[in-house]
Amino acid sequence: EEWTLDLMVRHIKEAVELVVQNNLPNMFVTEDTTRAHPETIRKLFTTAIECGSRRICVCDTVGHATPEGVTALISFVKDVVQDSGEDVKIDWHGHKDRDLAIPNTIAAIRAGAVQIGGHLAAPLIGALDTTDPALKAHVIDILGAMRAESALPFLLGPLHSPNSPPTVRQAAARALTLLAG
Repeated sequence: EEWTLDLMVRHIKEAVELVVQNNLPNMFVTEDTTRAHPETIRKLFTTAIECGSRRICVCDTVGHATPEGVTALISFVKDVVQDSGEDVKIDWHGHKDRDLAIPNTIAAIRAGAVQIGGHLAAPLIGALDTTDPALKAHVIDILGAMRAESALPFLLGPLHSPNSPPTVRQAAARALTLLAG
């Protein structure tokens, strides 16, 4: 497509400034972040933040990343955000081409992403059927960290059931607190 970094920066400035001037919420998303050069990521995200974006999304559009790579990338992006001095939230969007979507999402949450693509909630909700209390509590914590609103009805049972172990009830309480904001 012959897009230079200067051209991308110009497009970012025009787009983000337009939505900010019109008081529209926005999230700046980089396509295929996981395969981009770090200094390109830094420049694109910094430009979007300087122009007013307060939410950015890191993407593994082709399912290329590993959990270790996701951790390093989200940590790098957190440093970019911190350097900006602005209050900017980091989102994660990953694909499952190599069946690493769930491990990558867990890595993104642990590294500091605050919002996760909702397509991963369904298999995690299914995992709540486990009889292993430690696994169930862990899955509930992940759903809470994901702010997976679709999980809300599935968290009330573990919270209130007298058969739920304390660790599961506590995880459900934490997750519901996160979902309530």
